[in-house]
Amino acid sequence: MTKTTWTIALLLVACSVLVALQHHRWSRAAAAVETVELRLVRAQQDAQRLEDLRGRAERISLGQRPPQDVIARLREAMADAGVPPQKLTGVRADATTTSRIGRGDDADRYRTQSVRATLRGITPGEVGRVLVAWRSAQRLWTTTDVSLTHDGGHENRYTAELTLSAVYLEDAP
Repeated sequence: MTKTTWTIALLLVACSVLVALQHHRWSRAAAAVETVELRLVRAQQDAQRLEDLRGRAERISLGQRPPQDVIARLREAMADAGVPPQKLTGVRADATTTSRIGRGDDADRYRTQSVRATLRGITPGEVGRVLVAWRSAQRLWTTTDVSLTHDGGHENRYTAELTLSAVYLEDAP
């Protein structure tokens, strides 16, 4: 082998080593970019989740019992929905339950107050409009149960039983 051949061979080996090193660096950089992109996507998802949570309506009243004028509020929601309030034939207390979160005397006591409302001679569409109006107007009261019983005959009229519940944090004794 001549000196020129050795020089060319040595240059080819050096170039191959440089190309291999650059490929290794490029692979590490590509992996780092992929990791950063995944972190960015997670951060965007977390930010969106925070925005969604901030936009939600309050569901628990802290330290005060929900207002007791459920009948007036329900009649107002019915009027907003275009349903005659006379179809509301009764509202009665359904239940009040207590649950604790935590231990000992420092435990938070959550109370759930429920009422049952009866609407007679109402169509399923009217029930839906009332529920939409109720949900948009009432932050603390949530509809937890709906049952429809056909009134008989050939008309599309029902008796609707709505269970409405509110959760609040009980004041410390």
